[in-house]
Amino acid sequence: MKIERLKVAAVQMLSFEGEEQRNLARMLERMGEAAAAGARLIVFPEASNNGYYFEDRADAHHKATPIPGAFTDALGRRAKELNVWVVSGLFEQGSGDDVFNCAVLIGPNGELVGKYQKNFFIKADKRWFVPGQTGFKTFDTPLGQLGFFVCADGRIPESARCIALEGADILVNPTNWGAPDQYLYHVPTRAVENRCWVIGATKPRRPLDQAQEMLAYNRFTGCSFIMNPRGEVLVQAGPDEETIIYADIEPAAARDKSIGNGNDLFADRRPELYSLLVEPYEKTPLSKVMNEAVVPDRMVRQIAAIQVSAPGTAADILEAAAAQAVEAQRNHGVDFAVLPEHFLFDPREIARDPQAAAQFSAKALERLSEVCASYKIWLLAHLVEDEKGHFYSTVYCLSPEGIVGKYRATHLWGDERDWATPGNDLPVFKTPFGNVGVMIGYEGVIPEVARTLALRGADIIAWPTSWRSPAEFQFIAHERAMENRIVLVAANRQDSSVAGPSILIQPAGYPQNTLASELPHGRRGFVTRFAQLSSSRSKRETNNTDLLIHRRPELYKKLVEQPRTNR
Repeated sequence: MKIERLKVAAVQMLSFEGEEQRNLARMLERMGEAAAAGARLIVFPEASNNGYYFEDRADAHHKATPIPGAFTDALGRRAKELNVWVVSGLFEQGSGDDVFNCAVLIGPNGELVGKYQKNFFIKADKRWFVPGQTGFKTFDTPLGQLGFFVCADGRIPESARCIALEGADILVNPTNWGAPDQYLYHVPTRAVENRCWVIGATKPRRPLDQAQEMLAYNRFTGCSFIMNPRGEVLVQAGPDEETIIYADIEPAAARDKSIGNGNDLFADRRPELYSLLVEPYEKTPLSKVMNEAVVPDRMVRQIAAIQVSAPGTAADILEAAAAQAVEAQRNHGVDFAVLPEHFLFDPREIARDPQAAAQFSAKALERLSEVCASYKIWLLAHLVEDEKGHFYSTVYCLSPEGIVGKYRATHLWGDERDWATPGNDLPVFKTPFGNVGVMIGYEGVIPEVARTLALRGADIIAWPTSWRSPAEFQFIAHERAMENRIVLVAANRQDSSVAGPSILIQPAGYPQNTLASELPHGRRGFVTRFAQLSSSRSKRETNNTDLLIHRRPELYKKLVEQPRTNR
């Protein structure tokens, strides 16, 4: 019988190198405390059986624990005594000298229900661990379906996405966060894009006077949290204390993937467009782009997001957009600018008369092309296209020499589906300064879109949008730039229903987050910054961690399966 509502706990606590029994005793004590507070699911951090530093693989193997084994048996006895479910990150001792970074699930009957072995590594992890062999799966329990991703798994979208598509209600993230980007962007985005509950349990910062070698490798961040499927933090720990945080959750709420007027985050996916996600890196266009010779000074651009839309007639808005583009170029040297989603029209007007919108769009295309030719600027404009009576929601890529290409929206939003025909390609446009990809509005929430553009070699993603939730500009915009190591230009409608900025983002190096410039909501104008697009030609998070090359596409078959309806 499924439990409709339950209390869950994330335990933020340290573990100590080479002190397995001490760590176990502390975990058993915390389990009792959490159970006494009413928690039915108790989550411990990554590597709770040991610290997180080893001399080499042999040292790691010696300090790891067999699963199942004495350590999990002890957790099982305590879980049975307390009638609770337990998730913990553990270093697993495999055969030979293999060591896995593992998450285990133990049930209230004391049995080991299952395990997940981490797949994406960062920093020195590769010296100590071997890639997981379990693949991605969920565990069906009375609490709902649980799925795991461990620490750096959250830096790329595929891990959480695969288990969410397998039906997970709760994404459990045992972790040793080493930088704030994890709890500020990566993990919150996994909640929002998958509409799942997320429990992130990590270790607090250690006092600098604590003599352990781990400090030289990773000081941790603290800030464990529990988040609902809409990206709202229910409770969060501080950075320094050992503590237990609690929240009441309703797992079944994660089964509602609906968004807006008739859209569905999972049913709207277009798996037939995502085939690159399961191809080996060597077979992707990105692999060829990454081998091209680069002259960095040719891959610089002054970029801008132009924020303009209603109120006003389409003719007035068009002239306002043209004036903003001219001012941006004349006064700030802008040579690449993006206009918002359906910026000329109220979307409801398009639905009422797409033919009229297409006719005016044709005039707008001529006007904006004149601006591009006269002022030597590139513009990306979202318009309505009519081709033999079929209407498309189309972004045109305009250069000083004319139309470079167009992108027809492949994932349609709300009323668009009443008049627009979806496109069937995710193109990337080659320009003298780099490669340009486009996603429109709602498509930014679907991680496969930006990921496919990155694998096609995009250096910059233009995102004409009208914000639909705060999470889009708080988390997702930054995350799309970071997880793909790509420059992002998000131009928001001046009248978007959710107040949020137009924003320009360039990913910064680990452990920093992003470099961003914003224009506040509601203000007609533009925001600009100088972008070095050559930075998009390195997908390195750290020296030995590449966010695209080091994916494991052989595990991502779920991403290209046809969508299913809500459970």
